[in-house]
Amino acid sequence: MLTPEEGIKRKKNSGKLDRLEMEKIEFHKKVYEGYNRLKDKRKNIYEIDATLDIDFIHNKIIGIVENLLKEE
Repeated sequence: MLTPEEGIKRKKNSGKLDRLEMEKIEFHKKVYEGYNRLKDKRKNIYEIDATLDIDFIHNKIIGIVENLLKEE
């Protein structure tokens, strides 16, 4: 998971910010903290390190989805 600061930095470097992305950093920190609390309580929320290589992230997501589909 990216910190709010890193997420906004990435978005600023990639182009125009939308309404939510232009919110103050305190807003983004509250959202980040909320997701962290949910992640700790629910087994269907997965944390993926977004600082890793894009191919690794892609494969991680594919693996999670495949495992979920096997459970059905």
